[in-house]
Formats: sequence, structure tokens, C-alpha cells
Amino acid sequence: MYASFGLVAAVFICGTYAANSVSSHFGSAERQKFKNVFSEAISTGDAAHMYYAIEGYRLLNEIPKSTQESCKVLGTLVTKATTPEMLFYVVSAVKHLSCTNIATASAVKSLQEIFSSETATVTDLYHAVIGLKNHGQPLNEANKSKLAKQLQTLLKKEDTLLNLAQAFHIASELGMNGEFITERIEDALAQADEVDGKMLQFEGGLSMTSMILTGIIRLSKSLRKSSYLTPDQSVKFSTYLLSRRSVQTAKGCALLLDALSSISNDKEISPAVITLVGSPQISSENPQISLRVCNLLGQPLDIPSDSVIAQSGTRQGQVVLSKQKLIPAQTDKTLYKLDLMKIKPEKGVYKLALSAGQHTGNVVVKVLGRISVKTLEVSIGDADQAAPAKKQTVAYPKKLSTTLEADSLQRVLLKVLLTDEADGKPVTVHQCFIKLSNANNKHEIIFVAEQDNTQTYKFEMDVGSKSIDFNHKSGLYHMELIVGDALLSNSFKWHIADIKLKFGQEPAISELSSSRLPKPEIRHKFREPDRRPSRLVSDLFTGLCLTPLFILFILWAKLKINVSNFPLSLSALGFHSGFGTILGLFVVFWLKLNMFDTLRYLSVLSLVTFICGHRLLKSIAQQKK
Repeated sequence: MYASFGLVAAVFICGTYAANSVSSHFGSAERQKFKNVFSEAISTGDAAHMYYAIEGYRLLNEIPKSTQESCKVLGTLVTKATTPEMLFYVVSAVKHLSCTNIATASAVKSLQEIFSSETATVTDLYHAVIGLKNHGQPLNEANKSKLAKQLQTLLKKEDTLLNLAQAFHIASELGMNGEFITERIEDALAQADEVDGKMLQFEGGLSMTSMILTGIIRLSKSLRKSSYLTPDQSVKFSTYLLSRRSVQTAKGCALLLDALSSISNDKEISPAVITLVGSPQISSENPQISLRVCNLLGQPLDIPSDSVIAQSGTRQGQVVLSKQKLIPAQTDKTLYKLDLMKIKPEKGVYKLALSAGQHTGNVVVKVLGRISVKTLEVSIGDADQAAPAKKQTVAYPKKLSTTLEADSLQRVLLKVLLTDEADGKPVTVHQCFIKLSNANNKHEIIFVAEQDNTQTYKFEMDVGSKSIDFNHKSGLYHMELIVGDALLSNSFKWHIADIKLKFGQEPAISELSSSRLPKPEIRHKFREPDRRPSRLVSDLFTGLCLTPLFILFILWAKLKINVSNFPLSLSALGFHSGFGTILGLFVVFWLKLNMFDTLRYLSVLSLVTFICGHRLLKSIAQQKK
């Protein structure tokens, strides 16, 4: 009977049990996209790309289309593989594709020789152990014990996050000999970065996170011990992995699938997916909501179908639903339906607490309601209300048969009462607008109808005072009522009537508000220079500046300075000329040059003056000797 008007459902984790639900899963769209990525990667001829593509197909339980062509390519790559990594890719890919005509004995032997190499790293051992495992050659007990000691020695030298991730995988193949590595699991998990309190990931992104998670899960299964991951960690890691479904590389796709599969197959920590399917809005036309309950890969949970229960439904803290079983769909084992309209809820937002076995989750839905127009009155009267206005009633959804007319001395008044279809009580909506649109130029203006103390929506317009909002354009206008709300299923737009508006004469330009007139042009003015002193003051100041020079010449004359010893050499003339030119440059700088030009000239003159001066002083010193 009730429902919501266009909001999306929010799904989040419930806390009745340990938080072990997420809101999304790996679905059919992602599956098809990953298959396309693998199809492109397997045809590249690159060993790494081919391995991850084949591994991805295996995780999807799919068979590549071009198996024979891929085997031919792998046959050529086997002879070229020399590094442990390349050997791992080729040997594993050949085995997964069941290529029968490829001789891998030499490659397998090379992997086995890594165990006796003194220079082998943790990465080399990882490629050797997992490559031989993929080829169907597990380690014997003697090699397991020896490898465990070798791995401990290497980790003491370098225990990077990558080495730890690979060591977890190696230890998972060593049986009880790999138990020593369990004490490093907590250290590794402590290095995970938390994002917004919702996700956990390791530095290195998807590859590192997948490697560590799958290694830890496989190690716990190998040792037959409880999971080293907590349910809360599992949920946060799963949330991060699902956020990376847009990955575009074969390696990223394969590692993501491997991590999701490992978590989903671990019943102890595997989170459930409890999420809405389709619209979260409920109404009398759509009384049921659909929910999907599955694991991370979109597969059905291993639980009884009658264990999926809506434990409670609350609205503003009030419980309206308790322990109602969901109905499983006949065609899809992951889909369940719940009919909320059986309890005849009021319109509003409801939070449903759901349980599926030991998994719990919350979903938010909206129940939509319907409204009706009980009365609508429109009237035209004098603006000064000197005479009573004539009222006309319009029934929804009809249009007034006559055309209303109003001039600048009149006012338009509209009153509308909206009621709930269920109980007939007046309701308040989020949006109640009156739109007036010009029939000729489609120019429109929208007014807000306000609710009075009787909960009746009221719109009143003085035609003369609103003339400027209509650009003084008289003519025929369409009057429409627009009603909308987030909790309405029948929001509507209703053409109530046509009205001819006649505004007063448009005022002249001089009478318009100054805010609507062009502003005067802005002309920037620089500050006027200060008034210069008189010519007498300037000449007097110049004479005072030249006085020391005159005094110098007078003193030289009285002292009868001897210039006969002035050497007439090139260096002497160059030095004195250069020095004099520099002084002249300062005068020119004061009169007209700028600093940059002066420095450019000065750099040349200074160099010439320096060289000439140095030679002049050298010659004077030699003459004195």
C-alpha cells in the first residue's frame, strides 16, 4: 500500500553475530569480463600471461577454446625456459592444459635442482615447489624436512612481505614440517592497511593481498587447524577484493579469483552476501522485495532454505516485523522474496535485520505511499482585497474549462489540500510547486506553495508586484501543480488551468532599477607624478653635486700634478679609458638605461678594464725593479 520515491537502498553489516556479511559478490557480468581477459591473454604467446589465463579458466571451471594452439606455443616455450619463474609458468600451464605431446622432463629436472642450489631464494623455492605440485610431483618427507630448514634460514636473512607470502605457500606443502611459519602469520597480518574501517589490504595491492590470504588459508588446511583469519578480517579483506573487480590484467583476474575461491571454500570464515536485488521500493503495486543470499562467488550457501529469516523490521526504532521467513525462488537458489505489505506498514524507511544460518546482514527498504487531491480552489481577486474573490473548484486530474484572467491590479490565489489515500488525513510533502509557463515562448517561472496551519498548501501571487519576474510579458500562461516526495509512489504534475496575465506598461529605461542598467565603464588611472621643483632649485642642486669635481681639478692645479710619467702603452690607455667609460655608463644608467641593459654593458667593460689594469700594474712593477 505504501512505498518510496526514488532512493537507492543501502546495505550494510549487522552486528547480532560476528560481522560476516558483505554487500556485493562476483557475478555473471564479472565472469564474462574475466573470460574475455583470459581469452586475449592466452593468445599473446607470453608464458606468464598464458599461465594466468589458463589458471583463471581453471578457477572458473572453463576450458579454453584454443587448447591445441596454446599447447603448440607452450611446446616452443619449454625449450626456451631457463629461469625458475619461466619454468614454473610453462610446467604449470602444460599440466593444466593436459598437453600430451610436450616433453617437460628437462624443465621438471631444472625445478628439482633448485632445492640443492646454494643461491636459491625464497622466490626460487616457491616456483619450484608450486611448479612441481602443479605438475603432479609432490615433495617426499626427506625433501620436506630439508626444505623447512632451508626456508627458515632464508627468512632470517630477509623476511619481506613477498617472502612471507611465498613462504606460506611453500609451508602449506610441507605438512607438519611447515608449522614453524605459523608464528609469522600474526606479524604478516599486522602489516595490512585498513581503509575507512571497511577494507583491509597489503602494500603491493591485489597481488600481494591475494598471495598472503591464499597462503594463510592453505596453510591452515594443511595443518588441519582453525583459520588464522578472524571473521571480521575476512569481511574486510573480501570487501577489498570485491572492490577490485574492475582489474584488467590476466594476472590480476586470476589472483582475485583464487583469493575469492579460497575464502569462499573456508566455511569457518567465509562471509555471506546478503543484498537487495532490484528496486528497494515497496508499494501496493510492488509488494515484494527480492534478496540474494550467496557466497562471494555468487554460489548458494550450504544452509537450509528455511533458515533465511527476517529477524526484525524497524522504523524509527519501532519494531513492526519479527521472525518472518523469506520465500526461496524456484528458479534461483540464491534468491529469496519477502512480502512486507502483508503487515500493512506505514510509509517510511525500514531497516530489516536478516539472518541466513549463522550469517547476518541488514538491508534498508522504503515503503511508498499514495496521496490524493481532496480539494483545489483557485480564485482571482483585487490586490487590495476590497471585494471578495470568486472561487472555482477543480477536480483532479481535470483542467478548468474556462480561461482565467488577471491584470496588474489583481491577485491569484490557489489552495490545495493533499490527503493520504489510506486514512484520508492531510499530509506534508517534500515538494509542492506552482509552475506558470508562457504558451508562446515557453518561458516559465516556478513558485513554492507553502502549507498553512490547516495543512492546506497555499499559493498567492500579486500580479503587479511579480511583473518583473515575468519580464512584463503579458499573455496566456499554463498553470501546473507539481507534487513530489521521496515516499510517494504517485508523484504527479497536473495542468490545472490556463490564465491570461496582463501586466502594466513596461517602465522606461530611466525608471528601471539601477541594478538592471549597464554600469559605467571602469577606467584605471595611475597616480599622477609629484610636482617637480623649479629650474633654479634643480640647477643649484646639480652645481652642488659637481662642486667636488671642481675642487679636485683646482687642487691638482695647485699641487702641480706631474703627468709626464704616464705610460703611453695600450694597457694604460685601455685601463683609464675603460674606467672612464664605466663612470660614463653609470651616468647614462641614471638618465635612461634600465638595470639589465646596464649590467650587460658593464660585464663587457669590466672584463676589458680588468685585463688592461692587470697588465698596466705588471709593467709598472717591472719598471721599478
